[in-house]
Amino acid sequence: ANRNAITAVAVIPVKGAPGSGNADLTSAMRQTLQDAGWPVLSKPRDDALTIAGNVQLSPAEGPSQKVALAWEVRTPDGKSLGTIRQANNVPAGSLEQGFGNNALFATQAAARGISDLVTRYR
Repeated sequence: ANRNAITAVAVIPVKGAPGSGNADLTSAMRQTLQDAGWPVLSKPRDDALTIAGNVQLSPAEGPSQKVALAWEVRTPDGKSLGTIRQANNVPAGSLEQGFGNNALFATQAAARGISDLVTRYR
């Protein structure tokens, strides 16, 4: 009852991806949420939920390796509302230079879960 109305989301830089992956994923998440109608910020603010992405890329196992993404949604005071987790096997070494178009596919897939967390909080 004593909290600010949420009017935006802040997507802070993704961490853990090789090559240009952090920038690829950060940009793609900002674009995906902006396309969904959200004002998107690059830094936390009192009237914004913050989305922090983290990537873990497992060592190659034969021709493939596992990539795991976690998108944590936090309130303006830093409380976690939840984490959207994604994991997939990709061709070994395919993400070493960056995520490219795969960043947009990943963020679009995560956006529904993020939207559900935001809706429950509001």
